[in-house]
Amino acid sequence: MNRIVPLLVVLCLVLPTVAFTGAAQTAQVSITNVTVSPNQPTPGERFTVTTTVRNAAANPSALEIDEVSLERNNGQEYADVRNLGTLAPGSELNVPLTHRFDEVGVQNLRVVVTGTSGEEDVEIRYPLTITVREGGPQVSIQLNDSVVGTETTATVLVANGEETTARNLRLTLSGESVAIDDATRVAPQLGSGETRAFTFDVRPGATSAALTATLRYTTAGGESVTTEERVQMNPENLREDVGIEATVVEGGVAPPVNVQVTNFGNAPLSRVVLGATVNETTVARRALDPIPPESTRTVQFNVSNVPEGDLTLSVNYETGSREGQVSTTVPYRTNPGRIELTGVDYEREDGKLYITGSASNVGLSDVDSVIVSVVPGDGVQPARPYREYFVGTVPASDFVSFDLYATVDENATAVPIRIEYLSDGIRESSVYEVPIDDLQPAAPSPATGGPSPLVFFGGGLVVIAVLATGGYLYLRR
Repeated sequence: MNRIVPLLVVLCLVLPTVAFTGAAQTAQVSITNVTVSPNQPTPGERFTVTTTVRNAAANPSALEIDEVSLERNNGQEYADVRNLGTLAPGSELNVPLTHRFDEVGVQNLRVVVTGTSGEEDVEIRYPLTITVREGGPQVSIQLNDSVVGTETTATVLVANGEETTARNLRLTLSGESVAIDDATRVAPQLGSGETRAFTFDVRPGATSAALTATLRYTTAGGESVTTEERVQMNPENLREDVGIEATVVEGGVAPPVNVQVTNFGNAPLSRVVLGATVNETTVARRALDPIPPESTRTVQFNVSNVPEGDLTLSVNYETGSREGQVSTTVPYRTNPGRIELTGVDYEREDGKLYITGSASNVGLSDVDSVIVSVVPGDGVQPARPYREYFVGTVPASDFVSFDLYATVDENATAVPIRIEYLSDGIRESSVYEVPIDDLQPAAPSPATGGPSPLVFFGGGLVVIAVLATGGYLYLRR
């Protein structure tokens, strides 16, 4: 709670023109004037009461001044000057008296002059009222809501409502059950009408605590004055409650993750660090700004080179004097450039297997340096002219055709084809099996030990032709 001590109402000082009693009336001696400077002193500030004593010209005798004193009406004396000498008729004397009061309030005083004039004793009393006000720079303390064990800010306002400048200010903040960092502030001066705010980092250690601001300064008259202000703190016990939610942004090669961290507690979260792990391996980390109590911070967390799988998002933090962590897990799916073989076909050509198809990019980023090649294996060997085929770059969602040759025997059931490429700078490699179960066997080669059946078939035709010709000639005879 803010408290500003109001200034007391200025005292209207009424000074009578003359005041004297008893023998002074006969001796024609008087106090003609009393002034107070400053006329409204503050606690601890020295003030001066200047008394003008006059011996009238008509007085036949000089005035021997024994004492001029400042006292309460009950006779308690505060200041005096003795043996001031002789005051001739028609002359006057100014006598200064100084004093200070440490408490605010109205002081009912009197100035008393004693002496002798001729053979008469003289005593003159002059009534005086002085108000000691709460003056000079005023101090007030402003506090935010506080929590035990949690650092907060205390603001001390120093306001100078005086007409003069306060100098050499030294402000100290102390406390009960409160830790204070750098508890002293200094300033060379504070001008008339000026207000200055000084901030302090404080950390209450219990639910009942107090702060005291002590200001020391020098007045325009050179007096050193001290003023204090005290406030009670009522911090809450620490309530820790932090939540986290995460969602993967749809689409993209390496989709970012939106992470929402909510501080349901009553103390700020500091040293907040967001981390992502896959298979207990940290793949990304990021520091976040402090999160005030009862507030939420949402950040887009970019991750890269993360394999598909469960992605765990964790937030580590400090609140009050405690450390904590919250985490959540989301399924993470990436879609970088990836080559698959599509439209694969084959046929026999000159005793070799001719394989054609497309290297298709089914991802969302380009792939580079794509090579497809026949892998030697059981019953399969690469063959000329294309044992391997350099496809090159395949844009996202596009394809490039390729040609390969292999020799296979009767035991082969599939042709293994290796696919190699760069995706986001990472070399990828996989093997694609091309089944050849429906491949027709090759036609058998001609026998080498005897005549071909075509020879016998051709010879029979010749014999038939000869017999037919001979019969035709016989009948014509």
